[in-house]
Amino acid sequence: MKKLFLIFISLIGINAFSQIGVNVFDPNPTVFDNPITNENELITMLGKAQDLLTSYSWAIMVAEIASDNARKGGDSELDFIALKTIEDFQHTSANLVTQDIWNFLFAGYNRASFAYEKGRIIPNISPNYLAEALFLKAFYSYNLIEWFGHHPQIMEYDDDNNPFLSNSSIYERENLLYGILSFLDEGISITTNHGVSSSGRTVIDKNTMLAFKAKTYMKLEQYYEVNSVTNQIINSGQYSLESNYQNIFNYRTSSSIFDIDCTDNLTATWDCLLCSQGNVMSGFIGIKIYEGPEFKSGYGFNIPTQESYNSFDSGDIRREISILDISDWSLQNPTVFFIEGYNHSGYFNKKYLPRQGGMELPFVELTYGNDLKFIRYAEILLLCSESSLRIGNNNEAAVYLNQVRNRAGLSSISSIDINMDHIIEERRSEFMGEGKRLFDLIHFEIASEILPNYDNGKNEVFPIPQSFIDLANTNEDIITQNPGYATTSLSVNDINKSTFIVFPNPASNFLNVSLSQTFNSPKLELYDVQGRKVFSALLKQSDLLDVSNLKSGIYLYILKDGKEFKFTGKIIKQ
Repeated sequence: MKKLFLIFISLIGINAFSQIGVNVFDPNPTVFDNPITNENELITMLGKAQDLLTSYSWAIMVAEIASDNARKGGDSELDFIALKTIEDFQHTSANLVTQDIWNFLFAGYNRASFAYEKGRIIPNISPNYLAEALFLKAFYSYNLIEWFGHHPQIMEYDDDNNPFLSNSSIYERENLLYGILSFLDEGISITTNHGVSSSGRTVIDKNTMLAFKAKTYMKLEQYYEVNSVTNQIINSGQYSLESNYQNIFNYRTSSSIFDIDCTDNLTATWDCLLCSQGNVMSGFIGIKIYEGPEFKSGYGFNIPTQESYNSFDSGDIRREISILDISDWSLQNPTVFFIEGYNHSGYFNKKYLPRQGGMELPFVELTYGNDLKFIRYAEILLLCSESSLRIGNNNEAAVYLNQVRNRAGLSSISSIDINMDHIIEERRSEFMGEGKRLFDLIHFEIASEILPNYDNGKNEVFPIPQSFIDLANTNEDIITQNPGYATTSLSVNDINKSTFIVFPNPASNFLNVSLSQTFNSPKLELYDVQGRKVFSALLKQSDLLDVSNLKSGIYLYILKDGKEFKFTGKIIKQ
């Protein structure tokens, strides 16, 4: 099948690709201003591609909120409303949170693709740098597919560093996954076992690439291949389950297959939350107005539920490491003070809570040095256990499952009794708070049984941001929206058919609002990018709203009918 994919790519040729200015796909387009003509310039670009890895901390928080592990939290129901719509599976292609996730993942894919395409023509270039570029390209592609189902490929650049984009729809998913395997195979073939990454903080080696091969094969449901690759990693003898579970989230250990290394040396700002080299999630999930030992204050988002806390088996040592019970913590430390936020459950995501110490820079509350544990040895063991179970090797499935269970203080499951529910439950307990649960529910096809408002055939993926579609489809239809997510761009015909219209967009001083169906008590609310409500008005059937007092920028609008959300989208105030 891989051969067929490569033939498919070669037959596409340049005619199936659209040329787009590179600057529209990157938060800092100046990184493309300098040429890549020698190894030092390639190293610089690879470092820029690695810089965007840390934005994945935001994606972890969003995935937890979308799963049954956690609730949105914050100050109120409407604090950061884009997260609330994701929690309720009412998000649209105009959702600013998923738009950020797409933008930074695609920017990373673009930078890694650029590094590889320019680097491979440099004479006598170190193969390790090309392997690093191939891995980063595979990483960003894999996560774009996991979140959004597909993305345009970049195979070539013109002399002005503008990329050519392939046509893209959800039906290209399998071909894209085979493309990832080809990137990883090439990277593995040209490098040594260790020290692939030479440009950034994050360690990338052969086993890192093998781990992503295993995860990609699992998406393709090729279980024999998953089993073969994971056994190769296990038999290398380079990894072990950390006996001190707490240590896993303090620094790189013998269980680290792929960590995303974060630092608080370069902080985020409210203007660009993800433009940092640190962990933005930690500040958002921190305890509100906290005073006491060990931890620092945050904004109180991503609140673990009582059901999550109860989901651990009795005696499982991972519960106390994964989830902080603030009541118990306060009893142990009488000086503790904090404020309860929205949907307060009494629990917090302990793995990634902001800790005291570190740099004290402006906006430090947005950036911490908590490294992101993307693939740990426990996941390799559980991938091997699942694939063994699926191919009928129950003995091996039990062996690897029990290694993880026994480290957590739990008894073994026999090879006779083991079933897929044990894998599902073990993955939830092991990776609580790490952003894997939502995608596990989708993978095991049980999401609709557990998540309210989840629609099969739609919510397996998030919508492609309308902003990207509008940019990519300027001259032709390059990228197709995912099924179930209507476009938010309104043509003249769309306006005539729409039940709710806000125009013009961008707006200057006034917004026209038109309702073509009857609502009981319609209200329009506007929120800034920090989630603060800045405007509210009860609506008539047709209304002209004065927004002249709003600052220039992007705002999320919500049409509510009583307490029910009807429409969401965004406007630009000039």
